[in-house]
Amino acid sequence: MSLQMKQAHQSLPPFASPDDVAEAVEYCVREDGIRDVQLTGGSEVDSARGEVPQAVDILAAIDRKMGLDKIPGEIYVYTSAPKHPAAVDELFGAGMDRVAYDLNVWDETIFEQACPGISRHVGREQQLRALEYAANRHGPNKVCSAFVVGLEPLESLLAGAEYVAQRGIVPLFSIWMPHYRPVRGSTTPPDLDYYRLARHGFAELFTKYQLHPPGASGLNVCMCRDLSNHPQAADAACGGGCQS
Repeated sequence: MSLQMKQAHQSLPPFASPDDVAEAVEYCVREDGIRDVQLTGGSEVDSARGEVPQAVDILAAIDRKMGLDKIPGEIYVYTSAPKHPAAVDELFGAGMDRVAYDLNVWDETIFEQACPGISRHVGREQQLRALEYAANRHGPNKVCSAFVVGLEPLESLLAGAEYVAQRGIVPLFSIWMPHYRPVRGSTTPPDLDYYRLARHGFAELFTKYQLHPPGASGLNVCMCRDLSNHPQAADAACGGGCQS
């Protein structure tokens, strides 16, 4: 939404300051028992470093307020892939545990249709370059990329998930929720067998490449953790006869 507002030259809503975010994080950890912290972005795509400077400032503010070591779980930054892939080193240096650049769709034609903003302003090549740099530099299970499950044929979905998994990048199982906005002229999701086979395919990848999805709660996070922790359940859902 922020990217759309920028493109339309509309005034953006006020952003919370790093200190405001740090105060909210400190409160949630102290009072609500929150374990993991997720910083998200997606609208600052013009500079070579993308949203890295903002995230670094927020991490520094959290460290001043409560100490990053007081966060029981992990800190993830979900952001736009920067033009300069090495910018991610600043995030890891600032205390981040994992980074995510979401590919969303592997099929290139469908990607352009389903993700016009990302396709136009970031591009598939920039995303892949950033993902592969971060994984090569910081190792397996430090980088994630979500795929919107249901937007593309099962074959291309699993091909994309395997492409990143082979490189130590965790493919995230993010379910398409059509709501009111058609994609490729439709809001009708695939049938149940598609999702059974997709779940089985992702579970196999987590096991094969020893990948561990982040987090402990949230819709898509729960699905990934379930597939990672109980891969046999995905196979059972297919009657033990899934072929991915």
